Amino acid sequence: MVTGKKSNRKANGLGCLAGGLVFCLLFPLCFFFFGWLSFAVGPMGCALPSQCSAAAAFMKGILSLILFFGGGLALPIFLSCAVGKAVRFGLSRRKNNRT
Repeated sequence: MVTGKKSNRKANGLGCLAGGLVFCLLFPLCFFFFGWLSFAVGPMGCALPSQCSAAAAFMKGILSLILFFGGGLALPIFLSCAVGKAVRFGLSRRKNNRT
């Protein structure tokens, strides 16, 4: 018979595994896409010197950093945590419905 503590440990392990798998799948995709997008918005948005003022170039640089770190790094981390918690919640709810 499986005790509640052991079942909870199993749910935590499966939630962690699911979250890690989601991170491994999403990180390269998000990193590539948002890296490309931040480069297109930032440095390449002011490729011709007469196109942007210094203030516009600075703002585009800040926007590109926000896009890169927010989308390329924070988005996969957030989604993997959300999937891990959802799996843990679903497994604990399934266990409670059985009893």
